[in-house]
Order: sequence, then C-alpha cells, then structure tokens
Amino acid sequence: MRLQTKEAQEFRLQQICALNEEGYEQTEIAQMLNCTQSWVSQVLRRAAIEGTANLKAKVSQAGNTAALQSEQLAELGLVLQAEARAAGFATDGSTQRRIAAVILERYGVRHHPSHISRLLAKIGFTRQKPLRRHYRHDASAVETWRTATLPQLKKS
Repeated sequence: MRLQTKEAQEFRLQQICALNEEGYEQTEIAQMLNCTQSWVSQVLRRAAIEGTANLKAKVSQAGNTAALQSEQLAELGLVLQAEARAAGFATDGSTQRRIAAVILERYGVRHHPSHISRLLAKIGFTRQKPLRRHYRHDASAVETWRTATLPQLKKS
C-alpha cells in the first residue's frame, strides 16, 4: 500500500530519480516501486525539465469553497423545520425551488434547485414523498374490514 502523504510522495519521486541515475530502466524502477512505467516516465520527464531538486509532489487541491458555512447550514435546518409557511410561502411543503429561494433571500447565495438535495443531505434531511392514498380513504373502515370481514372470507 502506498503512503499518501506529501513527504512520502516526494520520497518516491526522489527514489525514482536516484534509481534512474544508477542505471536502472524505467520498467525495473516501476516494478521495484510498485507503480506503472508510464508514471515513472512522467516523473523523469518532469525531473529533466524542473530539475531533481525542484521535483515536488502534486497535492490534490480541494474543490471550491462552500458558499454556505456550517453555521448557516445549521440555521437553514432550523428554518426548514419550521415549515414553509413560516418562511413566507402560502402553503406548507418545501420543494427544492422554495428552499433555493429561501437560501437566496437569507444568505444571498444562488443555488440551482438540483443542488439543494446535496445541501439537505449535509444537514441530515432526506427527501420525503407524500403517501399515495385515495381522497375517500377511510382508515376505520379499512381496519374493520381487515379484522372482521377478511377472516370470515378466509374461513369460507
């Protein structure tokens, strides 16, 4: 297993250059260091251009900084728990567009509605779908049928 720290990567780069100076071929270096021959070739090309002493590990950069800080996300969670009417909408139910509008109004940050689900996942919210139920559904009638009528039908 390779070490992923910056120092370990730079040590491997220096090892590649040292083994190359000792006369080893690229395929042999790749086998010794458990890497590909093409990567060894790239490292040696960089060493020829930049110099062996200036050969530094390329550290991956993080993505863009978050538009909303963690405190703002926590506050947004409290706002969303208070339902949509408290946020100024005519009806309850928070859609992605409504949440995007709340974020724009409160924090001045514009998010595409499709990105809202990622923000909600960060603060522990999950997508909820309303139950599909007929508008004439009577729970007590269903329970009566299940407990009284259904057993009678099963007996016969």
